[in-house]
Amino acid sequence: MVHQLKKISLFVDEHIKHMVWKMPSYIRDTTDFIKKVQDIKGVTENSILVTMDVSSLYINIPHEEGD
Repeated sequence: MVHQLKKISLFVDEHIKHMVWKMPSYIRDTTDFIKKVQDIKGVTENSILVTMDVSSLYINIPHEEGD
């Protein structure tokens, strides 16, 4: 099953990667990020920007029931 999902993932990646950079949420690099933040109304030098990266979101789902 994992091998099949990897193949699907590679297929999808190959077919959509040329479109990703056109999305408004795409951030190319640090300079691009800074420019986009400066263009947001209401963000001041006193604003606190927060980011999160969730890794183990579904760790509590029993493997037998989550398939």
